[in-house]
Amino acid sequence: MRAEVDAYGKINLSIDVLGRLDNGYHEVCMVMQLISLHDHLCFEDMVPGKEGGPRYGKGHDKAIKIEMKGPALDSRGEGEKHSCGGEELLPAADRDNIVWKAWELLEKRFPHKARSLQVTIEKNIPVAAGLAGGSADGAAALLALNKMWSLGLSLEELKKLGAELGADVPFSLAGQAKLNKEYGFSRDGSACTCALAEGTGTVLTPLPSWESPVVLSRPPVHVSTARVYAGIDSVDIPRRPRTDELIAGIREKNFEKISKNMVNVLENYSLKVYHNVVYTKNNMEAIIGDRGKVLMSGSGPTVYGLSRDRAVCEKACEEMSKINRETFLSRTV
Repeated sequence: MRAEVDAYGKINLSIDVLGRLDNGYHEVCMVMQLISLHDHLCFEDMVPGKEGGPRYGKGHDKAIKIEMKGPALDSRGEGEKHSCGGEELLPAADRDNIVWKAWELLEKRFPHKARSLQVTIEKNIPVAAGLAGGSADGAAALLALNKMWSLGLSLEELKKLGAELGADVPFSLAGQAKLNKEYGFSRDGSACTCALAEGTGTVLTPLPSWESPVVLSRPPVHVSTARVYAGIDSVDIPRRPRTDELIAGIREKNFEKISKNMVNVLENYSLKVYHNVVYTKNNMEAIIGDRGKVLMSGSGPTVYGLSRDRAVCEKACEEMSKINRETFLSRTV
């Protein structure tokens, strides 16, 4: 059997950090929005033992083979990457691949239905960019395997499993369910491409979709999400998002109200520590000016700009590509 999924990236229209929970994670209140930039994943059943297929690791009767390729890898000089398992044959770094983790999660929960799997991932979303590219791929794996293995899980059940893989996975699932209509969840009330995310980011309230061009620019720097969240506790936060007003703007499709209330409090730390990020934001703001809004996505490093005027975003994309190679023109979906 074969399944294909488009796995969409996201931007954060707002992030507010409300404090640290007893479990060490931070409580957040943020608005997340899917964008058209996406990876494409193909999943196929595989018969172990065939030439080119995976061998079994000790104690394993199933295996997974993952091939990654595409411009998001090529631009970082990584080229193609292959991994295969059983666990003993798979390097530890490759076992960190979220698609592997999703397969392993379902293989352990449903061993009588699980089968060996071959996955091809075309990476278009920049890696470690604050755009939830990894979470999108993990969500795609859960969505595809639910269908391929006839697990019969609801979207809510899939999102609960996704939360075990990462805080952004449930939202990625909600968006992919909405846009990949062949999986049967597009009319589910919790399927959405824009949402209010609370708690650790996994408690979702769907919001209506709205349209805007988006320019994205990722500076060549690695940002540690853990470092940013640890650091945010020690810096002043002079302005927080007015989330209710932002949501009202989304419901009204009022660009002025949306842009006015877009605030990411994580910028208060990231822009102080990562100079490439503030350099990118300053340059994009100089280009877009008062014709739109510029904000960092997630904990960075990607900076994005919105404008009602597509020509403004096109010009920003042209100019920012001279500064950062990983610059893209996209749109909200």
